[in-house]
Amino acid sequence: MRKILRYLLSIPFVRDVLTLQTGGFIGIGINLLTSIVYARLLGLDRYGIYAIVLAFTGTIGIVVNWGQGASMTTFFAEEYGKKHREGMANVLAYFWSLTFITGILTLVLAWLSPLITGHMYGNTEIGKLAQLSFIMLILNAVPTCFFAILQTVREIRLLTILDQATSALHLGFSSFLLFSGYGIASIFLSKIVLLLLSFPIFLIIYKKIARQYELPHIGEVLRARMKAFNVYLLQGLWIGLDKNIGNLYPNVFFVVMSTVTTPATIGIARIAFQLSAMPRMFLLSQVNQLAVTVLATVSARGIPVLRQTCVKLLKHALFFHALLSFAALIATPIAIPLLFGQEYAAAVPMSLWLILITIMSALNVNNTPLLRLFRQTYVSTIGSAMSILLSTGTLSLLLKTMGASTALIAATFVYFVVNQAISAYIYGILLHPKRFRVS
Repeated sequence: MRKILRYLLSIPFVRDVLTLQTGGFIGIGINLLTSIVYARLLGLDRYGIYAIVLAFTGTIGIVVNWGQGASMTTFFAEEYGKKHREGMANVLAYFWSLTFITGILTLVLAWLSPLITGHMYGNTEIGKLAQLSFIMLILNAVPTCFFAILQTVREIRLLTILDQATSALHLGFSSFLLFSGYGIASIFLSKIVLLLLSFPIFLIIYKKIARQYELPHIGEVLRARMKAFNVYLLQGLWIGLDKNIGNLYPNVFFVVMSTVTTPATIGIARIAFQLSAMPRMFLLSQVNQLAVTVLATVSARGIPVLRQTCVKLLKHALFFHALLSFAALIATPIAIPLLFGQEYAAAVPMSLWLILITIMSALNVNNTPLLRLFRQTYVSTIGSAMSILLSTGTLSLLLKTMGASTALIAATFVYFVVNQAISAYIYGILLHPKRFRVS
């Protein structure tokens, strides 16, 4: 057993996953504590409004998210693997050019938010809060870029420390403001302040790692040839579209429900989805995060090695995710009334069903990185779009004939079942052994 452990710990990928898992464990604790504090300090109705704001910005915001964050991670890793300094500068120039354009569009959308929410809900307060949320999304571009670079150069420990420290500071700052009676807006304002304060720190650290890992300096990024923009734009838009459609789950469910149910119901649903997602957050998020850069590097060693790596990742991810999910089934009925309060006990049955259903998500752990590598992101886009359309249609129909909780569980089941068509294509066609022998 000790030999096996020593062998596993000698593998850089395994060590990085363990580091991310440690950070993930801390992050889960912070996220759980954040939900508890916000739910208790806001109360069920106000927490429901907060959930509606997040669902609104998460759904409407896809029109100004063109995928530069997700695509930059893949493109930068590929150029770094080739030790192509000019290529890395081109990728960073692409990211910041597109971020500038989408940032302007996001400000326009933020300005229109009160009008949109006034029409949808007859309530402009949601739109005013959404304005702050959109500003926060714009500022998030800086840590998105910086953390992608840290992940690529395998500074996983530094990435984990910075990421979790920022989350902890936000929890403390926002909790203090909420306790002082400043309301939902203080959650977004505290995050905006922390993001602004972190920018100089990120800049100093980047200058240091740029020298250590031979990354392009800021001046090289500013002088990058804009013709490289076209090289990444089309594939980046596909990646962005795929990411945006994936991010609609479960936000679009909450938006649909919020037009026919009370904010309290949305608050209950948000807690149920958050708790059911914790097994995925603890393991699958870290594995998928590393797979984006690791599989891009492994692909240079040939398709057979890539296939073997993918199969190992899939089997281990499914096994450990199932174990974590069954542990969550035992803990959830006790945790919700104890931590959130008895008024949130209605989230227990929904959480249990969602935990069982989302075990299927482990089957998709390699999908996004592989489809990006093979430049077939459109497959994921089409599959995800079908999943969203069919599940949202199911939700809309069932809301007319049954309770909101039952309709939401059924829609989630449809979403994950349909989404497995993507995995079937990848392992049945794209990574089929006969295909490699022919090639």
